[in-house]
Amino acid sequence: MKKNNKLSIISAPAGLCCLLLVLGACGKKTDPEPDLSALSFQIRNVFVEKIEGNCLRVHGSMGGAARNVASVVLELQPLEESCANCPFVPQERVRVEGESIWEAPGAETFSFRYCPSSYSQEYRWRFSAQNILPGMPPQISPVETLTEGISLPPSESETVQP
Repeated sequence: MKKNNKLSIISAPAGLCCLLLVLGACGKKTDPEPDLSALSFQIRNVFVEKIEGNCLRVHGSMGGAARNVASVVLELQPLEESCANCPFVPQERVRVEGESIWEAPGAETFSFRYCPSSYSQEYRWRFSAQNILPGMPPQISPVETLTEGISLPPSESETVQP
């Protein structure tokens, strides 16, 4: 019996094409990653102003899942002279729990008062907020400079001491 070589010549490339198609469709498999955008928040804006008694008022707003803020941190570097290009070396750091910064339940605006231990005409500062979920990166503001600010009367509910 004679085999049909034409059929095997045609079926070999067709089989190879099918195999490549199947392997190409399989692709690289990775573990699924959760959509964390619904659990994260962003610092929209933050302001630090001098108020009476060498105290500072920190206020601003956050977007996204602001309810997930575990704590915020204000870092301060008192300056004796302006130094825009100097490295930021904070000498004071105050941490405030997230539930005590909100202006109203469910609000996205925050505010608290802090009185630094060292008086300065000018401060460099940085603000950060930590998520309650482990592994989520903190949101960190750029380093800013505060000079003589406006005078606002503090409210007793804003006072925070380290």
